[in-house]
This record gives sequence, C-alpha cells and structure tokens, in this order.
Amino acid sequence: MKPSSPIHVSNALTYGSLMCGIAAVPAALQANPAGCGALLALAVVLDTFDGRFARLVRRWLGQDRHPRVGAELDSLVDAITFGIVPIACATALFDAAGLIWWGAAFVYVASAVTRLGNYNVSAASVGARHFVGVPTPVAALLWSSLFLFKPDEAALIVMALALAGAMNAPVRIARPASAGLALFIAWPVALLVAHCSRL
Repeated sequence: MKPSSPIHVSNALTYGSLMCGIAAVPAALQANPAGCGALLALAVVLDTFDGRFARLVRRWLGQDRHPRVGAELDSLVDAITFGIVPIACATALFDAAGLIWWGAAFVYVASAVTRLGNYNVSAASVGARHFVGVPTPVAALLWSSLFLFKPDEAALIVMALALAGAMNAPVRIARPASAGLALFIAWPVALLVAHCSRL
C-alpha cells in the first residue's frame, strides 16, 4: 500500500502562522516595527483557530492518516514564530547587541521551547481547559505590543526575562472560551489595526 503524505489541508492555518513568522524577519531587517507587530498579531489569530479549523476540515474531508502531525506541527511552528522570531525582530529593529541581551534572548527562546515541550507531554493530564504558564502566543502579543513603542535594550532584556519566567511558571491559566475567547481575540485584532495604521 502506497504511504500517504503527512501534509494535510487541515494544517493550513498552522502553516499560515509560520508564514507570518517568517515574513516578520525581513520586515525587521527593513526597520519596519509595524510590519513585525502586525505579522506577529496575525500569527496569533491563525494559531488560536488552527485546532478548530483542523477538526472542521477533518469532518468535511474525512480523517487524515496522520492526525498527530497537526499537534506536533503546531508546537514546532509556535517555537519558531513565537519563540525565535520575536527575538530576531527585536534584535534587528532596536539594534540590541549586548552580551546581556543575547543571554536574555537565549533564556527566552529556551523557555519557550521548554514550555512547548512540557505542554506536549502534560496536556492530557492538565486537561483541555487549562494551560500551565503563559502560552507562547500571549508572549508574542506582548512583543507585538512592545513594538508599538521604541524600547531600549534594557527594556528588551526585562521583557525577555519576565516572559521566560512567566511561560514556565507553575500557574494554571484557564483556556479562553466563548466570551473569553472573543475578548482574547480583540487583543491581536486591536494590535493589527494599530500597527497597520502605521504602515
């Protein structure tokens, strides 16, 4: 029997989030904080609905042969888009180059990867209604919010270290649903409007 491809249309929003993250890097290299902030905010919107979209597509088209690939892709894309990309953008946009910044940048990315790895192995035991620690998309929204201003290197260091600690804090955070989800989505949408008005 011919092996099936792991690529499935149900993962389209996850790939869209990755595309936003990749596009944010050249925006940063062109000294465009509004472009970076808008792309990070859009990536969060896509990430928020990728699971729902995947389930809907599978109901329409039938169960794909690699249903766990989507979950793994989601974490890998989050590690890039919400872990590495904000650091790359902050470095390029605000000329952060000091040794302390690079140390803080490493701690942030390592914490994001650790948080995602821990989520993958503990999600079943924690339950679908809670996160443990601040999710990486929330961290990305805070970076996007910071890009509305002109932070100095000290502010970037504080942001990176504070978020690193928050992402792995042993605190349960309720997963937003219904009205809470609408309120949460209002944040990246507001950032999109704010950043796009500056383009």
